[in-house]
Amino acid sequence: MLRGLFPRLVLLLAGVLAVHTLIGVTLLLGATREMAATHTLRSLETKIAAADVLLAQPDRVIAEQRLQSLGVQHRAQAPPADDGIGSFQRDMAAELAHRLPTRSLHLSSVPEPMLWIAAERANDGWIGIPVLYLRSALRWSSTLAFLAAVLLVFGAAAWYARTLVKPLRTLAAAAPGLVAGESAPPLPRHAAREIAELAAALDRAAADTRAAAQERQLMLAGLSHDMRTPLARLVLALEMIGGDTAMREGMAADLAELDAILGQFIAFVRDGRDEPGQTIDAGALLDEALAAQQRVGVPWQRLGDASATLYAKPLA
Repeated sequence: MLRGLFPRLVLLLAGVLAVHTLIGVTLLLGATREMAATHTLRSLETKIAAADVLLAQPDRVIAEQRLQSLGVQHRAQAPPADDGIGSFQRDMAAELAHRLPTRSLHLSSVPEPMLWIAAERANDGWIGIPVLYLRSALRWSSTLAFLAAVLLVFGAAAWYARTLVKPLRTLAAAAPGLVAGESAPPLPRHAAREIAELAAALDRAAADTRAAAQERQLMLAGLSHDMRTPLARLVLALEMIGGDTAMREGMAADLAELDAILGQFIAFVRDGRDEPGQTIDAGALLDEALAAQQRVGVPWQRLGDASATLYAKPLA
């Protein structure tokens, strides 16, 4: 199955061109068949009459020269008839036999389709006249025209597919950056209007992504300032006041849990985008996460001491 734009375009245009050429040639051949038959019959009858007149002249040398200039052959015995003749030539021979019932005639195909008819006088031999089939030349010219058109279609499809595919590939290569909020890359001046509209829409989407990221950063700053600050004051006040030790420890645990929840929420908002990458030990990172959970009363443990080094963002 063809998946590329260029082969699909070439196949489509070539198929349409082939069907159009076939229909056109069929209609043309059908329309010119009667005209070609009439013209050929008139030409044959004219040459037969001219040959009869020339062979009746006493100067046989001049007569032979005039016959050669008309493309007519003269022989004492005609070549044998054969079956390698097309239907058009057979139809012409049948029509001439009907028009000249007193003359013997037959067809031969070597070296070319020839109509051989007995001369008007019995001792003058046979007259050979080529039976030209104009429609065969039409078929050859139509075939050559079709091949030339296929080459033109191939070149036009290659140029059009290049002008269409190159901007699309540019946008496809820039897709990761567009998702991250970068502007769409500039397109060639010859890019199609629809592709330019697509690039403009992607650029607007990237701008919306950038605006959403900025809003998220503003919300992050507000959360960090408005929630972490009063939470720190509560921790400080808890250390300064007296009271039941067990109650103080419970309040401290609650504040630690609130701080952990707030940290997870801020980390979710940040999405790790501003955090630099570094080489870390996945096992040590897992131990830190488990220790944080244990401090808030979640009894998670890790069995074994497996470790793996990787490049990542620890907070993310």
